[in-house]
Amino acid sequence: MEVDPQRAPLITEAFCLYATGEYTIEALAELMHSCGLMNRSRSDYDSMPVTINGMT
Repeated sequence: MEVDPQRAPLITEAFCLYATGEYTIEALAELMHSCGLMNRSRSDYDSMPVTINGMT
């Protein structure tokens, strides 16, 4: 497994924010979307902004 240097800081931030109890999954998904966090692309689909389902 390799750490993605572009996504890792955003994912770490999402975990830290969620741990505060001040953010819902919905709010985090919206915030991470605005920060540019994208789902990883695969051979069958392109990268897309993170969604609520992608956060769970």
